[in-house]
Amino acid sequence: MSNLVDISNEQLSQNAYAKFSAELLFTEDQLKEMEYLVDVVPKEKVLIGDVGDDNCLLVGRFMQDKKNELPIISNGDMGKKMLSILNSSNVKNYFDSLINTDSYIRRCQANILTEGSHIGVHIDTYSNMDYIYSVVVQFGKDYEGGEFFVHYNNN
Repeated sequence: MSNLVDISNEQLSQNAYAKFSAELLFTEDQLKEMEYLVDVVPKEKVLIGDVGDDNCLLVGRFMQDKKNELPIISNGDMGKKMLSILNSSNVKNYFDSLINTDSYIRRCQANILTEGSHIGVHIDTYSNMDYIYSVVVQFGKDYEGGEFFVHYNNN
């Protein structure tokens, strides 16, 4: 675990993100369960993001975080199961070590992008100034096209 934290810290010292294989943090069973939950969670079409950004995607929610409210688990057992995986000791220890404090989840959702979908340029902390980091787990296997950008220092 400390090696993964070291690798991530090295990447974060040069970029706005750290990128590594999810298998380094999650078990095979956890990844299969998360992928299953992403497939079956009810989804809604989102055209405008919570900070006014132009979007076109499907979103399945496991935990919602609205301004001036405490986060709430969404979609019952599906939300609880997803959060139990994301709060498992190995995953939580990684994030606690990475940010040097106790980490907790405020929002958890599945963003489903298909041909023609997009998420507008936005800054996650504009949704909630308490956000410390954002995590993206990519499940697409047969993915072609499109790009994912992280803007950092005007790059």
